[in-house]
Amino acid sequence: TPPTSYEMQLSTSSNFLPGSSSVTFTTDVSSLTLTPNTSYYARVRTTGISSNTVFDVTVATYTLANPLVSLVSTFTSVTYSSATAIWNVNNNPSYTRFQVQIATSSDLTNILGTSITYANFVSTASLSENTSLYFQVKAINNNNLSSEYLFLGSTVTLGYPPSAISALSALDGDYPGVIYLSWIAPGDNGTTGTLLAGSRFHIASTTLDSQAVDESYWSNHRDTSDIQLSTSNVAPTSIRYLTVTGLENDATYYFRIWTQDRLGNWSGLSVPATGVAGANEIGVLLVGSTSYDFGLTEMAVSSVTVSSFTIRNIGNVTQDYLISATTQTPNTPWSLSSASSQDQMVIWGGFSPSRPQLGDFGSEDIIQYSDQTSSDNIFAIGSSSGATVPINSDRYFWMKIGMPTITSTTDQQKIQVTITGTGSP
Repeated sequence: TPPTSYEMQLSTSSNFLPGSSSVTFTTDVSSLTLTPNTSYYARVRTTGISSNTVFDVTVATYTLANPLVSLVSTFTSVTYSSATAIWNVNNNPSYTRFQVQIATSSDLTNILGTSITYANFVSTASLSENTSLYFQVKAINNNNLSSEYLFLGSTVTLGYPPSAISALSALDGDYPGVIYLSWIAPGDNGTTGTLLAGSRFHIASTTLDSQAVDESYWSNHRDTSDIQLSTSNVAPTSIRYLTVTGLENDATYYFRIWTQDRLGNWSGLSVPATGVAGANEIGVLLVGSTSYDFGLTEMAVSSVTVSSFTIRNIGNVTQDYLISATTQTPNTPWSLSSASSQDQMVIWGGFSPSRPQLGDFGSEDIIQYSDQTSSDNIFAIGSSSGATVPINSDRYFWMKIGMPTITSTTDQQKIQVTITGTGSP
């Protein structure tokens, strides 16, 4: 007599303890709602009208793991070199294994690594900064059968910025509008790693005390700093130098610096530094002899000094020389003039690398009581002049004397010639 139905018993225990799940069905196929990734034992017997057979051979297997479900917040703890991805285990038991794949391409073909975990998260390490990462995960049951991959999405590791500069100094300038800055460079990653091509130093400044202590002022000037320096192969802890020019003379400046690496990551704000811009300093030095004696000279005779006076620019700017003269003998009847006559003498002056001749002096070279400014024409002999004299440069000054035609005194006469400087950066 054919069986009227089949009875199947399922149990999580091989000895089919009382209370084991069972179902009776009339075909050879049946389904139950079972716990995922759980070991089940099954046995079957036929049932008939008159009697039942004994249970047949017992078989065992694991149910499949439930497909996974992602969370609203899939990624946590994203840093410069690591990231953590999490997922919902969807009621899978704690011994369920999860296979995770991490890729750097959205189609998950460029696989960085594959890992197995029993947890509902995976943490990665030793990644590159500013790198896009794509994650997928699937559940594996104890028979090594797996669910479909669940795409968890993507994240980007943080950029590892340079450290904030902690050693910055500003040295007062010794030239107009100049301050000297120096600082110790950070690394590409914190304090390590060379700052490669594409890195930059941004330097901002202010002359206002109120702005110097206002953090918002500095943060608003990071990207639009007055000074932006491109860098290449700057080693960490190396000392960097910069001469800042074009500043307001004798003004106090406050400075801050940021570092940006080649990937666009910004350091924090540096420590402050304060310096005073240099001002114009005018200085003229007469090197060597400071006097000259023409000796006994006859009336109406002209003479040129045998040796020159060395005039040096000891200021910090290019200078033009101003020249004047006056008599120094008390109660003298002599005076300076543009032409010789009774008690009237003439003094000429000129700059030349070698001794000029009498005829090399012109009327434009006559020294007067009031200052006259040297130029390429005035007090200039040949290509040499007392105009736009560079810093620390020497000029050689010669004089020509024209004696009076008649004198009312035989006293020795003393004439003082004064050379001063004027100039700008």
